[in-house]
Amino acid sequence: MGPLKFLLCRRTKNRRCLLSKVPLKTRCSMGQSSTLLKLAAPNVVALTAGTCVAIAETSYIGRLGVEPLAAMALVFPFVILMMTMSGGAMGGGVASAIARALGANNAERASALAVHALMIGICFGLTFMIGMLIFGPYLFSALGGRGRVLSEAIGYSQIFFGGAVLPWIMNTLAALLRGTGNMKLPSAIILNSAFFQVLFGGVLGFGLGPVPQFGMRGVAAGTLIAFSIGVGIMAWYLLSGRSRVKLNFSGFRFQRTMR
Repeated sequence: MGPLKFLLCRRTKNRRCLLSKVPLKTRCSMGQSSTLLKLAAPNVVALTAGTCVAIAETSYIGRLGVEPLAAMALVFPFVILMMTMSGGAMGGGVASAIARALGANNAERASALAVHALMIGICFGLTFMIGMLIFGPYLFSALGGRGRVLSEAIGYSQIFFGGAVLPWIMNTLAALLRGTGNMKLPSAIILNSAFFQVLFGGVLGFGLGPVPQFGMRGVAAGTLIAFSIGVGIMAWYLLSGRSRVKLNFSGFRFQRTMR
């Protein structure tokens, strides 16, 4: 046996000896921690990107004037409410349900759950859209919006909540993918959407070249365009058969026992 091979064998044996001295419970805990870190890291990146987008939007909306910035302060609580409901509350439940179905080797149930989740997400999006388009002006006025501040808030709200279905679909599709154990793809797509959100929001908000300045409405439109790109990529991935979950709409009907 050559010296290099001897050293490699000796190093491997030493590692095995050291590992054998670690209690089994501790070894299992170390393995679980490593798995959790691998699953959590992409989400941390996506959440960080969301924070950077909020900072960037606040920065260039402030350049539009004091009134648009005050208008954004009126709309933001309702925007963040919808995003946390679709991505956190609804998204967490969807990912958990899909993971349990796949863990039980029940791909058919996972597919049915995925379609149910998507339909529920669309219904919630329509609810937010109708509710904010009808009651938004009254809510902003009750929060103290007056004059140009109120009109800017209504303008942003009409565009953003007019497309409220898009954020719900995007976050639901991301939750479906996370439920399969694929954490990197939805986080990468959300990161991509964050980049386009800043890009399109800035271009449409301030204007660039032949693109006119749309102000607050342009910022809202840029956000929806970025979300639609993310929806398109995730929908293509799920419908292409590359995912462990298949979206099968043929013969779909709501089942009250599906949970």
